[in-house]
Amino acid sequence: MKTNIYMEPISDRKKKRFGITKDHINTELMSDAYPALYIETDHELIISNGLLTSDDLEIALPGLTMLDIVNQLREYGITAYITRKSVGMLPAELLIDFKNKIVISEEIDLSPKRLSEINHKNMLHTPGLDDANIKREIVTMYSNERDIKYKKDKGTYSYMVEDGNLYTNGLLPDTMAVVKYDINKFFLYTKDENIIELGKMLKNKSNTISKRIMINNVNARNWDKV
Repeated sequence: MKTNIYMEPISDRKKKRFGITKDHINTELMSDAYPALYIETDHELIISNGLLTSDDLEIALPGLTMLDIVNQLREYGITAYITRKSVGMLPAELLIDFKNKIVISEEIDLSPKRLSEINHKNMLHTPGLDDANIKREIVTMYSNERDIKYKKDKGTYSYMVEDGNLYTNGLLPDTMAVVKYDINKFFLYTKDENIIELGKMLKNKSNTISKRIMINNVNARNWDKV
């Protein structure tokens, strides 16, 4: 007997995408990580794949300790401390990737909306979750239906920011805000293991012992393919 099966999806849940990304791994690493360094800076600071950068500063982490990183950051004029003595001699490459200045998208479903209500997982890096250490700036707003312009006269389909509040005139169901999210006092986290993409790490300009060992090992294991 032939059976007709209704093929349309009946669930509104999004299908999970299988696969592992660096972002996913970093989230897993943060689940039981702990703060190793405390930083204060108004400049952008990025840790990615074994490299720390801030403006024209560039530090390759492999081969260095947490204390080495603190000393180099201080020489550059950035306030930096180890959180406790026991982390001072830990390998710096155990620091988990982080960026203190990011751009995020936030759904806006009410007006006015306090800027302090717009948050990101990076807030977990702020000491005591202190909102005073976070700056938020509305870059633009958009909707699939209409353009949303910045206007101080509260024109139709417009927005403005005043006294820490975001006002949206003509709020639409899919209204989104693009927000600069900036933390100026934060912890850098570490744990007993980390993952660094070898290809990106080898592009670092510095020639550390750790880097030379990895190059030798990779070459040794793939000598028959060269």
